Amino acid sequence: MSDYGEYELVEHPLGFIEVSPKPTSEELRDYYRAQYYEKAEGKTSQYSYEYGPTERIYKQLGARETYHLMERSKGSVMELGYGEGFFLGYFAEQGWDVAGVDFTDEGLMQYFPHLRDRLAAEDVYEYTDRAIAAGERYDLLVTNNVIEHVIEPLELLEAMRKVIKPEGILRAVVPNDGSWLHRHLVDNELGRDNFWIAPPAHLNYFTFDTFKRALEATGWEVVAMTGEFPIEIFCLHEGSNYLKDRAQGRGSHKARVAFDVALANEGIDKLMAFRKGCAAAGLGRNVVAYARPRSD
Repeated sequence: MSDYGEYELVEHPLGFIEVSPKPTSEELRDYYRAQYYEKAEGKTSQYSYEYGPTERIYKQLGARETYHLMERSKGSVMELGYGEGFFLGYFAEQGWDVAGVDFTDEGLMQYFPHLRDRLAAEDVYEYTDRAIAAGERYDLLVTNNVIEHVIEPLELLEAMRKVIKPEGILRAVVPNDGSWLHRHLVDNELGRDNFWIAPPAHLNYFTFDTFKRALEATGWEVVAMTGEFPIEIFCLHEGSNYLKDRAQGRGSHKARVAFDVALANEGIDKLMAFRKGCAAAGLGRNVVAYARPRSD
């Protein structure tokens, strides 16, 4: 495939796209340290935005969807990359035992500081290795927008099978990059070629089909897939195309938030029906896969 800056885009045998060469662990660690150091200076913090009531509801829709799919009312959940803590905050409210790990606790301390003693701020790989060694097992394992960042995504998917109970469920979320809608935007000059490629932050690029293959190749059985609101549809119209006019981005985001919350208010089952339909059509800004460890 064509070059992208200093990186080349290559297709993995399973069909997903990787950047090459991949950075070393040390280079990636330095990159994220620099990012978080700059954000810690204040003005550019990704956690500086104060969410209103509707957006707070929106931030927990993924947790509500997952809770609806689980066949138990109580259990244990581990989230790799807990971010601001909205997912674990919801499950803690339902009485679940929650645990999590992330590079920084900055977002958590702003929104869910009462959960801090249950969570760890450290490297995901180091934590996973320790959890495996300690024999930790969870009913629900969650990774929201983490796998696209790691150097070896298949290794992480394999490792996660070792920290989940045999009957447990994995909820794994990755961006839906290079989808048919993305290609349509490029073909019709509504977005630049490969506008979804963003190394070194994102090293791996999946669609619904290729992410399912990656899960199956690493010992998972996919039981359901949903697609989060396909925000790229706003780019089909010049008046709301945030790829050409970044000022349109906030309005597009507010519209998807309003839509998802309004639909969820009609019933979480209706929101899930919409999202399952998106997944079946290869649509959705994010691919959401639910899987259980295969018994073979």
